[in-house]
Amino acid sequence: RGDAFVFGMGPSGMLPGINDPQFVLADPRLHVKVNALYDRDSGFRLAFVGFITAPTGHAIAPRRFVGAEDPTFGGHVVAELVTSGFHLAANVGGIWRDGDTLFSTEALGQLTYALAVGYEITPMLDVFAEVVGATTFRSAVDENPLEARLSARMRVDDVAFSLGGGPGLVAGVGSPAFRLIGGFIWAPLVIDEDADGINDEQDSCPADAEDIDDHEDLDGCPELDNDGDSLPDLDDNCPNDPEDMDG
Repeated sequence: RGDAFVFGMGPSGMLPGINDPQFVLADPRLHVKVNALYDRDSGFRLAFVGFITAPTGHAIAPRRFVGAEDPTFGGHVVAELVTSGFHLAANVGGIWRDGDTLFSTEALGQLTYALAVGYEITPMLDVFAEVVGATTFRSAVDENPLEARLSARMRVDDVAFSLGGGPGLVAGVGSPAFRLIGGFIWAPLVIDEDADGINDEQDSCPADAEDIDDHEDLDGCPELDNDGDSLPDLDDNCPNDPEDMDG
């Protein structure tokens, strides 16, 4: 989604102006995410995200402040810790704008930040709260917006539905009196309990990791004695050739 600005409504419910459209497509945003680190033991993740937006709102309804006048781009670093069903995440980054002016405020580039905490009530339902803000490092209050949100997400098969909302804590460009957010994501559910690279649906031993040794590595089960000679592979000099018991 892109940044949106409050606009006045005409007597007919139209945007001010004779030929303005009733509905406007906000600026779409394309994200690219790269996972840089995942420590399975601690549950810590680190990722980098980049994005770019297209000024569709301004193209459809010029000078009505429903989007940026030009493309914007930016990115952020995301850190997350997941443990015992609890999620703690934070990100910091920035967004570049070409200096659009809204009344006395010039919408310039900003440093952006967010902090969120969540809990998995069930594997299919989780709730989370977050604080999202930005700053231009200027003293003007309206250039340092901040808002809070409370949301829930429910997964039904491979689709996740989310609904949330919250108020603006510090007024500014892009900070609402109250924001309501809803959406859905198609994301095939992949579970790999033993982290051996084989999804549980195809894993014959989902709780025991496969030992990758070029012997029946696709079934998901560890073969501790490949040749069946009763000598564990760790102690067997020829793990794929059975011992001939001849003393």
